[in-house]
Amino acid sequence: MGEKQEREVLIEIKGVGKVFETEEGSVRALKDVSFNVREGEFLSIIGPSGCGKTTLLRIIGGLVEQTEGEIVFKKGTIEDLHRNCGFVFQDPTLLPWRDVLGNILLPLEVARGGKRDKGEGNSERDEEKKKVKELLAMVELEGFEHFYPRELSGGMKQRVAIARALAQDPLILLMDEPFGALDEMTRGRMNFELLRIWKETGKTVIFVTHSIPEAVLLSERVVVLSERPGTVKDIIDIKFDERNPSIIETEEFNKYVQKVRKALGAYTDGKIHIGADLKREDVRPVRKFEDFVPVPKFTPFLYIMYIFVFLLFISAWKAVTFIFRIPPFLLPPPEDVFTEYVTLLVNRLLLVHTYVTLYETITGFLAGSAIGMLLGYPLAKSRRLERILSPYIVAAQTAPKIALAPLIVIWLGFGIASKFFLVALIVFFPIFVNMITGVRSVDRNLLELMKSTGASKFDIFWKIEIPSSLPMLFAGYKTGITLAVIGAVVGEFVGANAGLGYLTIYAAGLMDTTQVFVAIFQLTLLGISLYALISFIEKKLMPWYERKE
Repeated sequence: MGEKQEREVLIEIKGVGKVFETEEGSVRALKDVSFNVREGEFLSIIGPSGCGKTTLLRIIGGLVEQTEGEIVFKKGTIEDLHRNCGFVFQDPTLLPWRDVLGNILLPLEVARGGKRDKGEGNSERDEEKKKVKELLAMVELEGFEHFYPRELSGGMKQRVAIARALAQDPLILLMDEPFGALDEMTRGRMNFELLRIWKETGKTVIFVTHSIPEAVLLSERVVVLSERPGTVKDIIDIKFDERNPSIIETEEFNKYVQKVRKALGAYTDGKIHIGADLKREDVRPVRKFEDFVPVPKFTPFLYIMYIFVFLLFISAWKAVTFIFRIPPFLLPPPEDVFTEYVTLLVNRLLLVHTYVTLYETITGFLAGSAIGMLLGYPLAKSRRLERILSPYIVAAQTAPKIALAPLIVIWLGFGIASKFFLVALIVFFPIFVNMITGVRSVDRNLLELMKSTGASKFDIFWKIEIPSSLPMLFAGYKTGITLAVIGAVVGEFVGANAGLGYLTIYAAGLMDTTQVFVAIFQLTLLGISLYALISFIEKKLMPWYERKE
């Protein structure tokens, strides 16, 4: 690609500085940074680690406000500049619950304030999908529209991120070390992919990097920043007749590399200190439910083993009752329990009691979950509100629910209402805590992505916070549904005229141990079924979720 003629200035950065306030005091990241960005050029910013390169890029894009200085956009106001910037972050920052198509459509959805629509007939949405297909062709990802991020390689993810940044057709592309996490071969290939895209689109690119050869290869100009507080040390023009893989081996290329190194002051005792040895900041992944409770991968062999263990248990049970001649009122043999189970099932008595317990469990679970989510979200968003209300909520939860059950039955009676209230009370806390944890564990990069697109608070809530919280919420649902069954039974123990808990107490009072075993077996079956139902819904709602094997 040949060098273009002198272009008009698009952005003027005048004396920009940034001071961050921390608990330890003020930290100055940038000081008196001044340079121009020309329309259609590829400009790189390079400097030592911690010198404020990313901060400067975020100031240009409107994610952070400068402490002093000004930025002038020649084609409008500063708000117009922010709207005309497309961001590509260090991490691809793809939404894991959206496929490739959905990720690229995101800024377009935010722009029109609408939801994703798979239907046809809407000309605006049809035009958006047509545009996305063109972008997929540009980044060479045709055929991957419905792949989720976890199914893509690192380079493919970054291509999706670039396509998403280009979706709104911004004037300026802001790129913050987008290839820093890629292996050397993929990074080299992506550099030339980026050059091709830049040539095809004619966008203005502001590119932050730690790599001197990368900056020289890609850029028409390189802005060199000093150590913190970052200020402009030099601006180096890079002029090549053509940029291709063979240029890296030329003397001219090495001359520019040495020039940038010299400007950086990268030599100390003959050693290079800026470049490949820089490490990315470690990011600890959010712990998932499966980190605490292992989730088996169901296979035919596993099902066979389940059946085998069950039969082994029944055989051992039968052997104990037969060998030690245990009276049936103490431990009935399994065949007696099975016969009683079938009898109660046929005369519908078991079904009636099961329906009552199931109704109490589900309605109480739904109510407790809803209240936990509704109270958890505002507390997750407000530390002050959490400090005020949390002690009271925790104190309410420390009181044993079994101790409260008699009071609840006295207040609300022997009917379903008391059991409903007790179940909701028990379920509330795990959902409440997991809602707070889920919302606060949202990736900050995703929030910054939404901010860069001009998303509303509702867009952030609906498109980011709720989907990000789903893994934690479903962990709470799985805990809550098992506690819900226990809560319903405890309420029935204290006072009821129907339900499996009532059946258990009634049978125990008559010394009918066989019927007690039937009720216990039915409760176990109910708990397992409800847990499996939550797991099934989780799998259907989160096909994107990466579970551990």
